[in-house]
Amino acid sequence: MLPLAIPPNNIVRAMSSPNATGPLMRTSKAIITSNYTLLTDKTPYLLPVCFNESCRAEQVRMLYRRFFRLRPLVAQRAMIKESYTNYIRVKFSEDYALKRRQALPQNTCPVLDAIEAGRRSLTFILKAVSEIEDADSNPELAYDNYICRKILKNVLTLEYQRERLEFKNPKRKQILRQNYEYLDAKYHDPKYTSLRNADVSIIHFNETLGTRL
Repeated sequence: MLPLAIPPNNIVRAMSSPNATGPLMRTSKAIITSNYTLLTDKTPYLLPVCFNESCRAEQVRMLYRRFFRLRPLVAQRAMIKESYTNYIRVKFSEDYALKRRQALPQNTCPVLDAIEAGRRSLTFILKAVSEIEDADSNPELAYDNYICRKILKNVLTLEYQRERLEFKNPKRKQILRQNYEYLDAKYHDPKYTSLRNADVSIIHFNETLGTRL
């Protein structure tokens, strides 16, 4: 399940009128229908062949740009797009090693290299916004993409919950974004219990796939 390989299928974005059919617009880069935007050129969203030969700083920039280019494909609703934007900014600035230690204090395995984790995370989100042209011919990959989409939705829901907690009390940023105190099982505050349980599950998921969601 969830093989993290670059999906060979089209990258799409769900549109707003699921009952209408037929192509509405065709351009050199996309075919737009009432249900989907099918991108015929995936190049802007994929890492270039020179990625491995690039310096680390340039690799970070390449990853960052591609995560942000996926914003229109993640969701149509402005609120979800905003949460995705905040989520990506946080992921590129957080102290993931500290966050992981708070959530999994008994785990002594080294943290996967951030660039490799970023590459795998990009592939994961690419799968989440992808559809198989003929799902019946490859049901396993279609199901994998569906699972990625559901997980990404849950991740963005958690991000929205963090934003709401911070909005109500800006001082919570230290707990949620800096020292990650809420992830400590000994931190007893019911406001953070469901968020902590969900985030710990995601960190366990990252341990399995080598992602950094």
